[in-house]
Amino acid sequence: MRILSAEKGICLPAGLSKEEVKRFVEKEYKVRATDDCADEIVKILEAEAKKIADFAVKKAKTDNRMTIRKDDVAEYVARFGSD
Repeated sequence: MRILSAEKGICLPAGLSKEEVKRFVEKEYKVRATDDCADEIVKILEAEAKKIADFAVKKAKTDNRMTIRKDDVAEYVARFGSD
């Protein structure tokens, strides 16, 4: 398990692996990625996922909901963009 927020104790399964990133890059772009490159991509994606989840949870709580929804994520993208 990887901890996304130590203060809240939020944990997620490891999820996306370095090997999956390497396969994706090779399949989509027909080039190889080094281990340290794949590790960095995973690290960046996890950090972005945490930002999105934090925003969505705050939005849901503001709206007195216990569930985050697709529109919470869409609002994050509308406000902060997606590269």
